[in-house]
Amino acid sequence: MLRLCIVFCCLFAFLPPVYASELSFRELNPDAGKYAFVKDYIFALSYYARVAQRLQLEGETAAASLEQQAVVRQLIANRTLDNTELRIARNYLKRYCSSASPFVRKTALTAVDAYQRLLTMSARERTLWSGFLRYITDGQPENFDEKEFSRQQVLLAQQKKEVAKDVLRASVLATRVMLSSAHCEDETCRVLDFTPAERDRLSAALATVPGINMDWGMKPGQSTVEASAAVIRESLEDPLYLSRP
Repeated sequence: MLRLCIVFCCLFAFLPPVYASELSFRELNPDAGKYAFVKDYIFALSYYARVAQRLQLEGETAAASLEQQAVVRQLIANRTLDNTELRIARNYLKRYCSSASPFVRKTALTAVDAYQRLLTMSARERTLWSGFLRYITDGQPENFDEKEFSRQQVLLAQQKKEVAKDVLRASVLATRVMLSSAHCEDETCRVLDFTPAERDRLSAALATVPGINMDWGMKPGQSTVEASAAVIRESLEDPLYLSRP
């Protein structure tokens, strides 16, 4: 419950002062199009999950194999796939960035911004690998700085981990969007703006996200994707959360 209160307070922190002081939870989170938004949010998350899964598999590649041209070519191809899938994830939520609902708008903006930054980093990484491939293939440029190349790769990996946290923040915010303003006066309420059938369909969609398990809630050691899916799954499947008729 403390985590939920912190998230709710953070959401207010991003709103203009008039919202924080004058608008109620119901006004900030109107019941309109929530099922479509959460369905699209999960769809976007599934594309990001494919990117995260590739990166995890690459992390198991031995450093020595990076001298092999085929490995480097595959890394470049992977970044091309990443760029495509991150663009899909970003674009799928873009239309919600102008939503009339402050809660939906904030959630979408947080996710879209994260996907855009990850896209920029992925494109940068592809450029680095392309330069490295030219170096090990043709020896060009002769002044290629391998230490700087390694430093840039480490820096990008660290930056990706930090930005991934915003995907998780957006997922936690999405669970607040799910609450029914018709039945809830604040974020401690446990009534969702979904019918039982809609909850089942959303849970089924969530189960198709690559690289996740069936656990509820965030736990130590989870990846960003696992934690994002788990926090949404908890709200959808916990019987303590009621459905609307």
